[in-house]
Amino acid sequence: VLFWNSMKLVACILAGQLLAAVPAAWGFGVYEGRGSRILFAFYVVLMLLPFQATVVAQYLTLRALGLLDTPAAIILPCAFGAFGAFLLTQFMRGLDGEILEAARLDGAGCGRILLHIVCPLCKPAILSLVTLQAISCWSMVDQPVVFLRSEALLPLSQRLSGQTFGASAFAAGILYAVVPMLLYLCCQKALEEGISLTSIK
Repeated sequence: VLFWNSMKLVACILAGQLLAAVPAAWGFGVYEGRGSRILFAFYVVLMLLPFQATVVAQYLTLRALGLLDTPAAIILPCAFGAFGAFLLTQFMRGLDGEILEAARLDGAGCGRILLHIVCPLCKPAILSLVTLQAISCWSMVDQPVVFLRSEALLPLSQRLSGQTFGASAFAAGILYAVVPMLLYLCCQKALEEGISLTSIK
């Protein structure tokens, strides 16, 4: 149950991050307008803030929305994190503008350009984001401790940190380590390529 709780949380967070980060990076990296650099700087500041600096504001907001002690209390704040938009923006700023301009001249709209041209070109960066964020969310402890109370909703990482498994702790630890290891092995090439290209750009 704990293992599948973690899987559900990570899957929902990653889906939310992609839905939020890709269009945001598209706007910051390609359609730079008045005030976009100031807004992007605000994103960077949010990314640098640790969870402990925003926990009170998040707790009060989630309580006002009636979302405490629900999976949404973990998913929503993490799904709209700033790191994904920052990483993909750096990559999209290095895209060849002539390719995008040619697509516009052929009559392609913004949505079609994003889905059929930009996303395939950004595949290494997107896979890098998925890998890094999946490992980060898989090992999170602070958010479940603060926002969840029901034992049935807790992820495996939180229970492992509390050392409540007794004799089965080693088996639980092996189960906990399998997902990040498999994810890294499957996405290792894309992760290295995405990080190197993003750092160069």
